[in-house]
Amino acid sequence: MDIIQEQLGRSPKVPFEVAAWCGAGHPLVIRCYPLERRGKLLKPFPTLYWLTCPKVIAQVGRIEADGWIGRMEIMLRQDEALRAAVSADHDRYIEERWTLLSEDDRLAIKQAGMLHLYEERGVAGLGNRLRIKCLHAHYAFHRGAIGCGGGVVGAWMEERFGVRPCDG
Repeated sequence: MDIIQEQLGRSPKVPFEVAAWCGAGHPLVIRCYPLERRGKLLKPFPTLYWLTCPKVIAQVGRIEADGWIGRMEIMLRQDEALRAAVSADHDRYIEERWTLLSEDDRLAIKQAGMLHLYEERGVAGLGNRLRIKCLHAHYAFHRGAIGCGGGVVGAWMEERFGVRPCDG
């Protein structure tokens, strides 16, 4: 899709589909196939949901630049309910990523000794649930998975900072 390449400045290395659109009809989030194949080489693709809208990317970038990743990590350590909710998001992300894989690819992942990466790594490929690697990935998960409740961190960014896609 040409618009995705225009938005990102490149094309994803894996097959993808648009998971969410902005109000103006532009792609907001894509959902990527969770395994990259280069001939016989297999490489996990941890970015299941990828934010593509330049406007939202800039909004979230400002939040990151203001130090909110570190602040969010402090909140995670201090707030048990938030920690549980974010952990549940990681679990949903892991489950969805696994279900998107073909049966052949699941078998190949097991045979390659990479199963632990698919069982333990959540949003943005992170294994440590007390850390936030990328607010863009959390917002993309929130908007892309909105049919199953979205994500806590993305919803928080909408409430606290008014992050929103364009409305046309």
